[in-house]
Amino acid sequence: MSSIITERSVGQMNHFLRLEMSAVETYLRCAERLKRERLRSRIMEVLLSHQRRVDFLRAWVQRQGGSPAEHASAWRGFLKLLEGGAGILGENAAVASLEEGEAALLSEYKLQLRELEDQARRVVEQQLLPEELRGRGLLELGKQDL
Repeated sequence: MSSIITERSVGQMNHFLRLEMSAVETYLRCAERLKRERLRSRIMEVLLSHQRRVDFLRAWVQRQGGSPAEHASAWRGFLKLLEGGAGILGENAAVASLEEGEAALLSEYKLQLRELEDQARRVVEQQLLPEELRGRGLLELGKQDL
């Protein structure tokens, strides 16, 4: 492991990786249940944003000499809500649930930011946070399709 990056930072980046993997899984399940094509398309754009972060974080952890996480962590119960099916809950409720998940993920990035070494903090500030904000904007556009 690089002397600049500690195991603690790699562990925190793996934590982000697990959250992003969970987001991909959640968005995929949601997209499968949506009826409106334009909304599904927006949701897929956000899913792809999360998938890019998964790919980026895996590669980053490996470059630091760490082992990337293999399993997603629970995305704060949002999968459970979506498992009822967007058709049963309604697309509005599904999108609201996704928004809650995005807010929790953004909070987690910001909360952990001060715990990271400089290089890892720059990755979060310059790569992950901007992409998270972009994804949230796409989700907001999706709400207009409701």
